[in-house]
Amino acid sequence: MSNSFAFRHVARRGVQALVSAALVLAATGVSPSAVASTSSVSISGSPPTSVVVRHRYAFAPKTSDKTRHRLRFSVDNRPSWASFSSSTGMLSGMPTKVGKFPNIVIHVSDGRSSASLKPFSISVTGTTGSTTTDQPPTIGGTPATTGVVGTAYSFQPAASDPDANTTLKFSIQGQPSWASFSTSSGALTGTPTAPGTFAGIVISVSDGTDTASLPAFTIQVKAASGSTSSAGAVDLSASTYSAQQTAGSVRATVNRAGGSSGAATVKYATANGTAVAGSDYTSTSGTLSWADGDATSKTISVPLGATAFTGSKTFTVALSGATGSTLGTPASATVTVVGSGVASTSGCSQSSTAWVTTGVFDSKEFGNYVVNNNNWGGTPNQKLWANDQNCWGVTTSATSEQDSVSSYPSVTRGWSQNGDIMQQLSSPGTQDWTTKSGMGVQVSAITKAQIHWAFTAPTTVPNRWLGLMDIYFHSTNSPSYTQFPPVVDLMIDQSIMDQPLSGQSTNTSTFYALTAQQDHATVVTLGGVKYVVYIDDSDEVAYHSSGGHTIHLFTAPTTFSDGSGPSWGTHDGRHDLKAIITFFMQANPKDDSGNALKFANGSTVTSALISSSLYLNAINAGWEIDVGTSFTNTAFCVAMQSEPDCP
Repeated sequence: MSNSFAFRHVARRGVQALVSAALVLAATGVSPSAVASTSSVSISGSPPTSVVVRHRYAFAPKTSDKTRHRLRFSVDNRPSWASFSSSTGMLSGMPTKVGKFPNIVIHVSDGRSSASLKPFSISVTGTTGSTTTDQPPTIGGTPATTGVVGTAYSFQPAASDPDANTTLKFSIQGQPSWASFSTSSGALTGTPTAPGTFAGIVISVSDGTDTASLPAFTIQVKAASGSTSSAGAVDLSASTYSAQQTAGSVRATVNRAGGSSGAATVKYATANGTAVAGSDYTSTSGTLSWADGDATSKTISVPLGATAFTGSKTFTVALSGATGSTLGTPASATVTVVGSGVASTSGCSQSSTAWVTTGVFDSKEFGNYVVNNNNWGGTPNQKLWANDQNCWGVTTSATSEQDSVSSYPSVTRGWSQNGDIMQQLSSPGTQDWTTKSGMGVQVSAITKAQIHWAFTAPTTVPNRWLGLMDIYFHSTNSPSYTQFPPVVDLMIDQSIMDQPLSGQSTNTSTFYALTAQQDHATVVTLGGVKYVVYIDDSDEVAYHSSGGHTIHLFTAPTTFSDGSGPSWGTHDGRHDLKAIITFFMQANPKDDSGNALKFANGSTVTSALISSSLYLNAINAGWEIDVGTSFTNTAFCVAMQSEPDCP
């Protein structure tokens, strides 16, 4: 067992802390001088210095940190084509142009000490070894800013790239609902079906390394000249719909816009995707009708199946055969149904169709959730399997002390600091996965935020792990993956296999109990759950940005609160996150005894720790593993706003 881990908090307190901890130090046979000489974080590895254009580059450094604290990484001079993970230190991407990218430096910090790799360069070469410097693309053209209902609109930008053999890709923001867009040519085409103003349209072109954009423009669509009446067009109100299975049904709205002259009809029908009619939903079809002069919206209601399932499934609903009016866009939509099933807390096991990986940073999307292997520190033989976000697990061969946390297999809803996840799941040219997944809610507007997390994990000495939820708050609801640390990092340690300071299986002093005592921790009851809380521990300041806070909650019972052994907390917990957030939005929060909360340095909290202007962007739940061979997630649910309560 690493004594340096157990006493990292004692070492930083100086003479007074060492005196106050003298009995504990004596019990372990560690002298104060030995504690003060705790080693710092280290980083090593040999990054590849060349890559062939349009081939994947990936490098993750190896680290060691006897404090066992979570490590945070940063990089200087990151190539524009590469993404970087601040939680793993992985630099990865696929360059599309030759060139040289010098003076790249990767840093790591445990919050109180840091280390850096030596500067290195990456040369991107062509198949013939060319090292010609990449040049950015250009885009031009003047789009028409007016349109007419019923008249085709078309705009084709002119784009080029000085470099030979370059494939250009186009993207658009603010695309009008009636228009289609070509990512290969940049053409914006379509026929407006109703008058309106379509603003904020931006067309961009990229060569994979650099991007150029046209200035934002607006298209003002007017009614046809001399027209006194029109039959209009019918279309769906959106191209995607979603519902919780417990809602019983999902509704899609059909609009008639641009005119209501004459009677009109349109047919509709559902079709299977991953959801199957008869079990997951009821096959639905029919005809919607409008009388002459009727422009009211109509509703298609699709009943959802009562047999609970986990994860998310999809089906489609489509319009066809319009009469008396034209068929507008969108004419079809994808419906996502979020299952109400939660695996038994003792009955979750790997299925024959489970997703399985040993990839260090592999991840899998399940509806609004992403399961991540995240073996950034090299936990030996870590393998992750996942049936869905509720039922997944990890096995390792970590049977002996690693001297540091080596991995954080987890499930996430919302924002991720993994650039690959954000780029793959966000709309093209955006970082909107946070809001697409139902997060990104301003804290002052939160009406409900619930969490239910259940799991199984080893609870005998010498196992060492933390069952940790990391909850992130930013100043915007669509932060880039690079925006780490957040303004506020709210940590909830639901359960921990802690380190007994005396090396016994049960005792009255463990590592985090000692940390809590030194950090002026106290007890608060929020949403019916009792927590131990301390704020802005000096080893955790790297987890929030300037002006923010790191708030650390521990589910009671803990050694700090009742003298329980090293395995404490609960493996099946429910948390009223709205109640927790509301509490820390107070200017002068009080503990259960009516005393003012204090920061770890002893000063009194006199202002809100979570500002009303912040956004709740991410909830992560998983195990920070040092020693342990088998972990199984048996339930994970986040219920936000109008979503059904967690089962």
